[in-house]
Amino acid sequence: MTKLGVRSLLLAFFFSLILNNLVFCQERVIERIVALVESNIITLTDVQIASAFDLFNLGEKEKKSNSLAATLEKIIDLKVVLHLAKEEEMKLDDEIFEESWKKWRAGLGEDKFVFYQKVFGVSEEDLKTLLKEKLIFDRLIQRRVALSIPVSIEEIRSYYQNVYLPQIEASQQKPKSLVEVMKELEAKIRQEKGQEEINKWLKSLRSQAKIVIKDKSLVKKKHINKSEEIMDDENSLSFSRTRFSVCRHG
Repeated sequence: MTKLGVRSLLLAFFFSLILNNLVFCQERVIERIVALVESNIITLTDVQIASAFDLFNLGEKEKKSNSLAATLEKIIDLKVVLHLAKEEEMKLDDEIFEESWKKWRAGLGEDKFVFYQKVFGVSEEDLKTLLKEKLIFDRLIQRRVALSIPVSIEEIRSYYQNVYLPQIEASQQKPKSLVEVMKELEAKIRQEKGQEEINKWLKSLRSQAKIVIKDKSLVKKKHINKSEEIMDDENSLSFSRTRFSVCRHG
């Protein structure tokens, strides 16, 4: 037998050993659909990832609820706003993005960040896409708030008398004069009025969009919009996708 023939036999024997220990497994992954926004599907996994990674508390001064129901509401808002975004509004400065990426990882904690990546089987690229959408959403919201929101001296005086003083008295601290806290109170009033404006805008956008929520358990009652379809049909709650992997047996 020639050297080439011997080598061929050895290679055949070697590969037969590998194939005896490895088989290709077809893994079916079931994704539970919890909502549809226009043509965008939102799965339970999408909601769990955003909640676990605390996506919607990124950049917030005050921590907000990251329950699944609250997170779904935020994702729906995000999808509705991005659906209307123009192409030029979808671009982000690389430096700002990298800074936000580092801040997100550090805020959650590197160990927890990596742990959730493994739990959900989500790649850095997937998470960066998610972060990009969140940053674009924030920018569009800020642009809305940046519109002139006037605050009158009467509003500041009223806030001082009815909100600031009672809060200070309740905490048993010495109150500052109106002049001393005027700028601080003006900023708070503008922020509150800005949030009211944003809520009205988002509500208006949602009323114009085709939204179907397919899981009643994730609906926050106070946020139900009459134009949004609420379903709980188990037959329409999931879709499957096929994933191939190599599995060792024996």
